[in-house]
Amino acid sequence: PRLTKKRGPFLKLIEGDLVPLAELPGYVDREEERDWKRRAKSAAKFFGNKIIDYDNREQFTPHNNEALEEAIQGCTTIISCVGSSRPSNLLTDFLPFWRIFRKNAGKWCKDPKHPYYVNYESTRKALEFAEQEQKKRDMAVKNATGTGENITPIDRIRFIRISDLCVAKSPCSFVPIFTNALLSMVFRYQDMTERLLEESPFIDTIILRPGDLTDMERDLETTALQVEEKGTLPYPAVVGREDVAALVVESALFNATTAVGQDKKVDHRAQAEDTDARSISGPTTTNKDNGAKDKEKNNLEAAPGSATTTSRPFHMTLAVRWCGDLDPPNTIQGEKTDGRSSARQCLQKVLKSEPKECKKRIKRRHPSPTLIEKITLAIRRRPLKPYAPFVAIPVYFIMALAFNALITLIPGASSALKYTIPIAKKYLQLIMSWTLAKLLPLIRTVLPAAITKGKSGPPLPI
Repeated sequence: PRLTKKRGPFLKLIEGDLVPLAELPGYVDREEERDWKRRAKSAAKFFGNKIIDYDNREQFTPHNNEALEEAIQGCTTIISCVGSSRPSNLLTDFLPFWRIFRKNAGKWCKDPKHPYYVNYESTRKALEFAEQEQKKRDMAVKNATGTGENITPIDRIRFIRISDLCVAKSPCSFVPIFTNALLSMVFRYQDMTERLLEESPFIDTIILRPGDLTDMERDLETTALQVEEKGTLPYPAVVGREDVAALVVESALFNATTAVGQDKKVDHRAQAEDTDARSISGPTTTNKDNGAKDKEKNNLEAAPGSATTTSRPFHMTLAVRWCGDLDPPNTIQGEKTDGRSSARQCLQKVLKSEPKECKKRIKRRHPSPTLIEKITLAIRRRPLKPYAPFVAIPVYFIMALAFNALITLIPGASSALKYTIPIAKKYLQLIMSWTLAKLLPLIRTVLPAAITKGKSGPPLPI
């Protein structure tokens, strides 16, 4: 939704492509290439020059993400539900063997359905445009403060991403290995996308990790909705799509300033005016319970993104599932008392955490960190999970068995291998010896210096 001064929020539908074909490696528009060559040949023939001298295609290259940038301008909330289930291609995804260890698939993959483009690249572009929009709003507040004008609260953009609960699992467990091997390392790019959102210094981000999605309706008498602020829940973890959608809506609408406990700047003038108004009008309510209920209701029913740009952005990761007795019978995942009956109550429970738990759960990033903060963030940066080694072992083992079975079927192939295998072993020994000869002197010089610096030198910054 967008906000305007006259008509208030309104909905605008914009059609666009999150993964334009022009951004894929090796993509060439045949029609434009044909027209350019025809004009270049004619000009080169007339003036006696080379065809390459008239290559000015980069000056007239259209902006491929114009629709996405237009959609983000003036918005308050971005909800990302994109996902990919592309089957793995053995010839391109796993060969050559080092390709599985490279996270950037944009250098070789030409399939727009790859999780690298659908999950990571589309989120990166949307986040980049959102941060540019947020910088404009921050600059507007700064300019208004310098001129002494009345500052109206400017909405901070909130980015909500629907991820997967399997991302919280260990990369060496069976489900991530099996799924990554079959679906183009999809959990690796989910993990990369989550870290990208967590490190944004300008945008509020909420990552939802639902379990196995289902279209069944939840039985309110036997089943509740469970939301865990640590971002992980035990399996089985079935959850309905309607409950996930309701939680997305509640996550987009709650007041970040009052509910999360952002950094507050007290305005003594407004506080005095509020005190005078209360003394004139008298107490607004005499029932403490009603006051507490109104406060909880205001925290969740405030305008979307009502946190001003003076507060720091927050980042949350929430795991979602049903708990209690499910349908079919005798299917139990947790206890009903662990959850709540609605998405609003679940979000209230998360936001009512103790201050110490709140600091652990919500990671804040300052929009303009100092040099020390940048170094600290780089040291404490969350490492990506090592999915590639655990997927490479079974995949290449199965490929080796298949290759061995194929060799036995080809006549004369086994005798040829008797001559090629010793040669391959010699080349491998030469490569290993050359690598060790280069690494050993480096290790001998760097390791003692690091040990002596850690013992006698000043303590390293944390």
